[in-house]
Amino acid sequence: AYQNAVTYARERLQGRSLTGAKAPDKAADPIIVHPDVRRVLLTIRAFNEAARAMVVWTALKSDVAHRSSDPKDRQEAALALGKPGQTSDEIVQALSVALRDPDKSVRGTAALSLGRIGEKGVPPLIEALCKGDEEHNADLVIGLAQAGRPAVGPLIGVLESQNHAAVSSASVALGMVGRPAVSDLVVALEDKSPQVRSFAWIALAQMGENAREAIPAIRSR
Repeated sequence: AYQNAVTYARERLQGRSLTGAKAPDKAADPIIVHPDVRRVLLTIRAFNEAARAMVVWTALKSDVAHRSSDPKDRQEAALALGKPGQTSDEIVQALSVALRDPDKSVRGTAALSLGRIGEKGVPPLIEALCKGDEEHNADLVIGLAQAGRPAVGPLIGVLESQNHAAVSSASVALGMVGRPAVSDLVVALEDKSPQVRSFAWIALAQMGENAREAIPAIRSR
């Protein structure tokens, strides 16, 4: 589209340049000589080149995270991929794979990076939490707590699981999320499942002062 726009701007004749005719042998100058047209074209070009650079950078970091023989390099790549605002499916997929890395430090960094991404990073963290790898759960809890509000609903859903380690970890993560989780946990106190109600209480208890707004609902029970 950018190349077509440039070609059109070079061929379309309209008006004269502010600094004098650039095509005196023609009825008018090509519109590419006009400052505002050049500004628009340069803006498009800048966005295109930045997007291409981001694609190359993402591909490079993904390759390092998956294929480097050095755990430190894989960890650094996973950390770089988790910058806030980087929510492409390719980045989430790369970090999801890194969650299964044989090195604990790489797995932990991948979990934290997915949490920093936010909403799109939550599903792979929840999936990993429900698989029952208790040794890895602490990293997943931190990642889910980092995700904040987008993780609350999925975490409350985990409270219904038959996987006790996952349920306990989900409760801890909800407590770490703090105030953004309070209103949902208050609703969970009325859940038909005794397990969900019990772990909702535990999560609220972990919050301390952050659960203050839940006190009226608790007193009314």
